[in-house]
Amino acid sequence: MNDSPLQQLHRFHTEIVSVASTGLPIDVGCPAEYETFNAFLESMASRIGRQLAAGVDLAGVVAADSTLPEAYRSAFLAWLEPEGQVQGFERLVAMPLATSKVRQQWEVNASQLYLLLFLAYLAVLYILSFTVPKFAALNDQLQKPPGLALQVLLVLRTWMPLWGTAIPVILGPIGLRKLFRWGSASRAPSWGKHRVSESKLTRHIQQALKAERLLERNASHHEMQATTASPENLDLPVQVSDAEPKETAQAVVGNGPAPPAVLPPLLHWATHPTSDSLPQNRKLELAAASYWRLVDFQTSGVSLRWSTIFAAVVGSLIVLTVALAVFLPLFDFLLFVAEGN
Repeated sequence: MNDSPLQQLHRFHTEIVSVASTGLPIDVGCPAEYETFNAFLESMASRIGRQLAAGVDLAGVVAADSTLPEAYRSAFLAWLEPEGQVQGFERLVAMPLATSKVRQQWEVNASQLYLLLFLAYLAVLYILSFTVPKFAALNDQLQKPPGLALQVLLVLRTWMPLWGTAIPVILGPIGLRKLFRWGSASRAPSWGKHRVSESKLTRHIQQALKAERLLERNASHHEMQATTASPENLDLPVQVSDAEPKETAQAVVGNGPAPPAVLPPLLHWATHPTSDSLPQNRKLELAAASYWRLVDFQTSGVSLRWSTIFAAVVGSLIVLTVALAVFLPLFDFLLFVAEGN
């Protein structure tokens, strides 16, 4: 590549902005102190540019500066590798895309719930405005005292100007904020990110991507196995879950090569000689793709199940409440008429 270090830096930032402008969620590790996405990139350009002025090469500056956001630094280093542009942006986009699906499913169910709440609100207003007065008039004609359900509805009707105005005033802005979401679409979603980033499947994918990079550099088979089994050598942060046995965790973070049993089956197949004719690079690609599909299925399945249950339970309670508001006064009135006959 004939570009100067400053031109490479500018091109990397330009491509980040281009990817973000498509609406894809992208995570560059932007701290909350920066008001805008572009302000963060300008700060990084100024910071790295000052170090380049001292004569240090770009890759050396990025690799040595441990204070840079980890997502930004690891993606930049991958991007600087020959033919590494795709993988560099994959690191910025892949994880936010996986985690954003969790939030999107909750938002879809929440939007349906908001619509149901709005329809229930209109139904309650109609019942209190037209149905309840008719029930009250029928009770007066028969000189029947109103039952408990009708008394509650009459109290709600009395205070309807107050709560009928308060509900749209309070919930209206919340619904509009959800509909026209404030903030940049290029920022990575925070909800669900912590759970996904700590999942075992995601750590395996990071290991596969790292092993693939080592293969592209013609690394030795021993070095590839050691790096694949050692999370501290990965470019992305890896955390060992507390739920894992201590023996396994110790083997994973040990200094020497891990025993084959530590590696998951797909990675063991991809990083060890086998009788099949597939090249090792292709096997690592298949392993990484398979684990990403498992992560996507895991996060989507759990999110969809719980968000659907939540929406179904709350929606059922709303429908039941509206139905009882009509049925209980009617049942009380019919029971009074039957006893009178």
